[in-house]
Amino acid sequence: MRKSRFIASLAQFVAGLGMPSGSNTMEDRYSTFLQLVCQLPRGTKLSVLGNHHLPFLSKQFRKLGSLTIPLVLSDQHEASETEPEASPLTRRQVSGGSTAIMLESELDGFTKLGGWVEMNTLNPKSLQWAVTLSDVSEDSFGWGMGLGGIGADHFQAEAYLKFNMGDKFCLKPGFAYATDGNSGIGALMVRSTWSL
Repeated sequence: MRKSRFIASLAQFVAGLGMPSGSNTMEDRYSTFLQLVCQLPRGTKLSVLGNHHLPFLSKQFRKLGSLTIPLVLSDQHEASETEPEASPLTRRQVSGGSTAIMLESELDGFTKLGGWVEMNTLNPKSLQWAVTLSDVSEDSFGWGMGLGGIGADHFQAEAYLKFNMGDKFCLKPGFAYATDGNSGIGALMVRSTWSL
């Protein structure tokens, strides 16, 4: 759905239906994805994304139609008295999801600033975030850098140069440094993109 500067998207999918119990495939799960995008002045775009998944722990959800949205959003920890006891794998499945906010802005037509923050509803302390700044010009030479982390213990920083070799190939050599608790490691990296 699109209106003026706002764009809204909704998607739903079901995974695992019809699979035999105890198989190595994904357990039955119903997921809903929602995205809301707002186009702000001066080339700035704000996006809000949400994902919620609900395990099929009850037989009633196995009869849902293709366009039905379940109203049960709370965690399901206890098995129904009329259903057989769930396996340990099924007991570990609870409803959950994540919410994210993204912001992108073109500073001067050649430099792009972006950032996002994501929170998992099952573990709010594992907040993920990232901030990027890059040259988006079509010149043969460019640059980029980024910072990101997960919670308070995981952190990563990187910087790279960008070499556009024609219209279809781009080479990005750079350096990255990551920390995990009290330990850290640095590495040289090379990334490339190409199109046919």
